[in-house]
Amino acid sequence: MIIERYPAVKSATDLELALDRVVVERPARVVIVGGSGGRVDHELAGAALLTSDRWEDIDEIDWVTDRGWAYVVRKRRIIHGDVGATISLIPMGGPAIGVTTSGLHWPLADATLQHGTTHGVSNLFSGPVADIRLSGGCLLVVVPSD
Repeated sequence: MIIERYPAVKSATDLELALDRVVVERPARVVIVGGSGGRVDHELAGAALLTSDRWEDIDEIDWVTDRGWAYVVRKRRIIHGDVGATISLIPMGGPAIGVTTSGLHWPLADATLQHGTTHGVSNLFSGPVADIRLSGGCLLVVVPSD
């Protein structure tokens, strides 16, 4: 275990400092637990941070909070969930191109989701597994807790 100490007043969040540290290890997967400090500004900044191109070499970035799970998707992810549970696909940092899904109530086929659209919000799992693929861009796939 590595413990690094930083001053309370700094120019980066604890989450960003942790990612800067862990990326040196070249992990295939990173799971963040918490990370928002219970503040909406930290939660929004965290979502932008996790979907930054800085981390594109990490195959899987997952984020679990008391409000649900979020998954960064750049090429393909298989996501498990309960049939009927809500799942939202949110384009981050620009358009998500070639979005194709299966296992969702409203599937997409080679769709482009523009940054700022709500078109991918509040879909539903039609089976226990969702397969999400895209050819370009980045999605933050959110599975809210009930």
